[in-house]
Amino acid sequence: MFKMEKLSFISEKKERYDYIFNSGLNFFVSGNNTGKTEFYKLLDFMFGHEMLIAEIDCYKNCVSEIWLEFIHNGSKFTLIRTTDINKNYIFNTEDKQDVTDILSKDEYRSRLNQIFTPNEKVLKELRDFAEEDIGFRHFTMFNFLD
Repeated sequence: MFKMEKLSFISEKKERYDYIFNSGLNFFVSGNNTGKTEFYKLLDFMFGHEMLIAEIDCYKNCVSEIWLEFIHNGSKFTLIRTTDINKNYIFNTEDKQDVTDILSKDEYRSRLNQIFTPNEKVLKELRDFAEEDIGFRHFTMFNFLD
């Protein structure tokens, strides 16, 4: 089971805005140029895309950190990405949060792969099938919609 619970935006002034996901299916309906694609890009970023927060137009110059809380297979996790591409965090909320455990973008992506694909055999089979070094992110519905 996978469920996104909360998405938080933290400004440089430490102001916080939280978006709480509803149970079930969440979808966004709005006109053109209202931020739906930017929201998709943000979720893709949180799940390991290499872009910078500043490359997402809606968040440029106003967000210093983005937090995503989700549940996967009964465990609750918090992902934190910052304006520094090599300053990221992943916490299992059952464990003590160690703010000194800063992850580079590659370490961040590797940890996400461990969360979503704990079975290395399955990941190897996916990589062999696709004939490239892919991870869980390549199989999200968000990438399918891209």
